[in-house]
Amino acid sequence: MEIGFLIGFISVIVTVIASIASLAYWLGRKFAEINYEFRLFKNAFLQFNELLLTFLHQRNVLGDTEVSGLKAVLRALLPPTKSKYYTREVYERLVKLLDKDTKEYTMEDVEAF
Repeated sequence: MEIGFLIGFISVIVTVIASIASLAYWLGRKFAEINYEFRLFKNAFLQFNELLLTFLHQRNVLGDTEVSGLKAVLRALLPPTKSKYYTREVYERLVKLLDKDTKEYTMEDVEAF
Protein backbone atom coordinates (compact mmCIF):
# COMPACT_ATOMS: atom_id res chain seq x y z
CA MET A 1 0.00 0.00 0.00
CA GLU A 2 2.82 2.41 0.78
CA ILE A 3 4.55 1.81 -2.56
CA GLY A 4 1.35 2.52 -4.49
CA PHE A 5 0.79 5.69 -2.49
CA LEU A 6 4.41 6.79 -3.02
CA ILE A 7 4.24 6.17 -6.78
CA GLY A 8 0.96 8.08 -7.01
CA PHE A 9 2.37 10.96 -4.96
CA ILE A 10 5.53 11.17 -7.09
CA SER A 11 3.51 11.11 -10.31
CA VAL A 12 1.34 13.99 -9.06
CA ILE A 13 4.43 15.99 -8.03
CA VAL A 14 6.08 15.42 -11.44
CA THR A 15 2.89 16.48 -13.22
CA VAL A 16 2.59 19.65 -11.12
CA ILE A 17 6.25 20.55 -11.68
CA ALA A 18 5.91 20.01 -15.44
CA SER A 19 2.78 22.17 -15.51
CA ILE A 20 4.47 24.97 -13.55
CA ALA A 21 7.53 24.84 -15.82
CA SER A 22 5.46 25.04 -18.99
CA LEU A 23 3.37 27.87 -17.53
CA ALA A 24 6.52 29.79 -16.57
CA TYR A 25 7.94 29.35 -20.07
CA TRP A 26 4.68 30.49 -21.69
CA LEU A 27 4.43 33.53 -19.41
CA GLY A 28 8.04 34.45 -20.15
CA ARG A 29 7.34 34.41 -23.88
CA LYS A 30 4.19 36.50 -23.44
CA PHE A 31 5.99 39.08 -21.32
CA ALA A 32 8.76 39.28 -23.93
CA GLU A 33 6.13 39.92 -26.63
CA ILE A 34 4.47 42.59 -24.51
CA ASN A 35 7.83 44.25 -23.86
CA TYR A 36 8.57 44.28 -27.60
CA GLU A 37 5.17 45.82 -28.37
CA PHE A 38 5.74 48.54 -25.77
CA ARG A 39 9.11 49.37 -27.35
CA LEU A 40 7.46 49.66 -30.76
CA PHE A 41 4.76 51.89 -29.29
CA LYS A 42 7.36 54.10 -27.60
CA ASN A 43 9.32 54.53 -30.83
CA ALA A 44 6.16 55.36 -32.79
CA PHE A 45 5.13 57.82 -30.08
CA LEU A 46 8.49 59.61 -30.25
CA GLN A 47 8.38 59.80 -34.05
CA PHE A 48 4.83 61.15 -33.97
CA ASN A 49 5.80 63.82 -31.45
CA GLU A 50 8.70 64.95 -33.63
CA LEU A 51 6.40 65.17 -36.63
CA LEU A 52 3.78 67.05 -34.62
CA LEU A 53 6.34 69.55 -33.36
CA THR A 54 7.57 70.20 -36.88
CA PHE A 55 4.04 70.61 -38.18
CA LEU A 56 3.01 73.00 -35.40
CA HIS A 57 6.15 75.03 -35.92
CA GLN A 58 5.55 75.26 -39.66
CA ARG A 59 2.00 76.51 -38.97
CA ASN A 60 3.39 79.10 -36.52
CA VAL A 61 1.47 77.60 -33.62
CA LEU A 62 4.70 77.08 -31.68
CA GLY A 63 7.64 79.44 -31.68
CA ASP A 64 11.31 78.61 -31.97
CA THR A 65 11.80 78.63 -28.20
CA GLU A 66 8.97 76.20 -27.52
CA VAL A 67 10.07 73.85 -30.28
CA SER A 68 13.68 73.75 -29.08
CA GLY A 69 12.54 73.11 -25.49
CA LEU A 70 10.18 70.33 -26.50
CA LYS A 71 12.86 68.77 -28.71
CA ALA A 72 15.17 68.67 -25.71
CA VAL A 73 12.49 66.78 -23.82
CA LEU A 74 12.08 64.37 -26.74
CA ARG A 75 15.83 63.82 -26.87
CA ALA A 76 15.78 62.89 -23.18
CA LEU A 77 13.10 60.28 -23.94
CA LEU A 78 15.18 58.50 -26.59
CA PRO A 79 15.72 54.89 -25.56
CA PRO A 80 19.24 53.56 -25.05
CA THR A 81 20.77 51.43 -27.78
CA LYS A 82 20.25 47.81 -26.77
CA SER A 83 19.53 45.85 -29.92
CA LYS A 84 21.22 45.06 -33.19
CA TYR A 85 18.56 47.06 -35.07
CA TYR A 86 18.60 50.18 -32.91
CA THR A 87 22.32 50.84 -32.99
CA ARG A 88 24.45 53.70 -31.75
CA GLU A 89 24.49 55.14 -35.29
CA VAL A 90 20.68 55.26 -35.41
CA TYR A 91 20.63 56.90 -31.99
CA GLU A 92 23.14 59.52 -33.12
CA ARG A 93 21.12 60.22 -36.30
CA LEU A 94 18.03 60.79 -34.17
CA VAL A 95 19.91 63.17 -31.88
CA LYS A 96 21.33 65.00 -34.90
CA LEU A 97 17.84 65.31 -36.37
CA LEU A 98 16.43 66.62 -33.11
CA ASP A 99 19.26 69.15 -32.82
CA LYS A 100 18.67 70.40 -36.34
CA ASP A 101 16.62 73.56 -36.82
CA THR A 102 13.17 72.76 -38.19
CA LYS A 103 13.65 75.24 -41.01
CA GLU A 104 16.63 73.22 -42.24
CA TYR A 105 14.75 69.92 -42.62
CA THR A 106 14.97 68.34 -46.04
CA MET A 107 13.11 65.49 -47.71
CA GLU A 108 16.15 63.27 -47.09
CA ASP A 109 15.67 63.81 -43.36
CA VAL A 110 12.03 62.78 -43.59
CA GLU A 111 12.76 59.77 -45.80
CA ALA A 112 15.54 58.60 -43.49
CA PHE A 113 12.98 57.98 -40.78
